[in-house]
Amino acid sequence: KVVDEISKNGILSISEYITSKTSVILGFPDEIDLDEDDIFYYPILYFPFINSKKTVGEKKIRKIQNFINNGGILIFDCKNNFEKLFIDDCLDDILLNFKDLDITNPIKLQNNNTLSKSFYLLKEFPGRRNQDVFISFNNQVNNNEVVSVIFGINDWSGSWAKSKNGFELPILSENEEQRTLSFRFGVNIIIYSLTGNYKSDQVHVPEILKRMN
Repeated sequence: KVVDEISKNGILSISEYITSKTSVILGFPDEIDLDEDDIFYYPILYFPFINSKKTVGEKKIRKIQNFINNGGILIFDCKNNFEKLFIDDCLDDILLNFKDLDITNPIKLQNNNTLSKSFYLLKEFPGRRNQDVFISFNNQVNNNEVVSVIFGINDWSGSWAKSKNGFELPILSENEEQRTLSFRFGVNIIIYSLTGNYKSDQVHVPEILKRMN
């Protein structure tokens, strides 16, 4: 329940931030029941993953597979316990739980990927933590090299979540600049979900290079 509430607050907070910083106007985030709800028209599904030994059932896998095959992005934000402190451990758990999902082997997200420059130019992708982030693609023949799944253990929603008294949870590095970068990564994810690899087109390279100087 606590994880769900923080996740809900975090998604609402980043949605409001994106609306204030870009031309994208986002509505109130929806809570999804994979057994009952249609998901085809959402650009992103945010999954606050809690370690579990249960394998996800065929019906849910089929629904998620169809979602990512048609351009949707699935975000696994691993809410690790004290036994799972590193992304490698969490990746193992997620891939075991979702073993029937047809995706490529996860690779480290690098700053040459369009996700790092879809709006802000980023070299890191932190939340409350600042560990490596991994990505996978669906195995469709024509996936246009657009990311389908984002894996992280950085607790992005925890970084974004606000209450009446301010941010709910501290940044673990005690560096508040990291929270700013976390919000910027949230913006990049949303813009990327709406534009795909638009920013990787050659016509945009000169402008991107100017901004990087």
